[in-house]
Amino acid sequence: IYLNRINATNLIATMARGPLNPGSATTIQYQWDFQDIPVGVHTIYIVADSSNTTTEYVEWDNNYQSAPLSIKRYANLVIHSMVFSNVNPDDEEIIKVNVTIQNIGETTAPNVVVQIWDGTVGVTEIGKTTVASMPPGYENTLSFSWKTTLASELLEQDRLIWGTIDLSDNIEEGIHDHDGSNFVNSTLTITRRADLTLGKADILFLNPTPYVNEEVPIQVTVQNLGGRDANGFAISFYIGPISNNVKIGEIPATVAADSSDVFT
Repeated sequence: IYLNRINATNLIATMARGPLNPGSATTIQYQWDFQDIPVGVHTIYIVADSSNTTTEYVEWDNNYQSAPLSIKRYANLVIHSMVFSNVNPDDEEIIKVNVTIQNIGETTAPNVVVQIWDGTVGVTEIGKTTVASMPPGYENTLSFSWKTTLASELLEQDRLIWGTIDLSDNIEEGIHDHDGSNFVNSTLTITRRADLTLGKADILFLNPTPYVNEEVPIQVTVQNLGGRDANGFAISFYIGPISNNVKIGEIPATVAADSSDVFT
């Protein structure tokens, strides 16, 4: 077996087979590592009994057969290791989504698009960048900023976040196309932050007609509409406009998520 020319320098392999009985045939298989062969179209020559050690009726018809061989090399793009700066952020909190990308192939990949998706690939894009060039051996960690969102009726939600590299298949990767290495995902939980409410109807004077210098107990109901506990806040009481800054009392308070509590 020869590559491009039939000479000793271009010899790939020599294999001995026999005996070959009259009227019979045999199939020969050879596994060849062409790692160091340049990219391009080459010619493979197969010669049987090149030294003419076997006396034949017709010698010329087994001089050689040839076949073209096209050698190509490909990039192999990989995205992995998705990491969040906060795996349990508040709604509308800005977090970082980090992913690592690599080219473990043999050719440079130009203009590689990396995207981050919320929920379903191809639907809600939350981050995108283009890497101008990824030569063989390239590795880098990219960081995307994302302001989380949460539907108004939810207090908490698990979200599957995806990362993709070359989703549109602009880079030829040979057998590595669609092998799963162009996708990565991870889950985080978004929680609605504490949301305290206090209305006029939530304030009750337990002694609505006090005498002068008589104490007036005031009962206040505070509701937390959020998904997180409200800890260590103060309920302040004022007389007259708050702008006058005449505070008549203050009590510490805590209200659990999605609940209410009464303070006096």
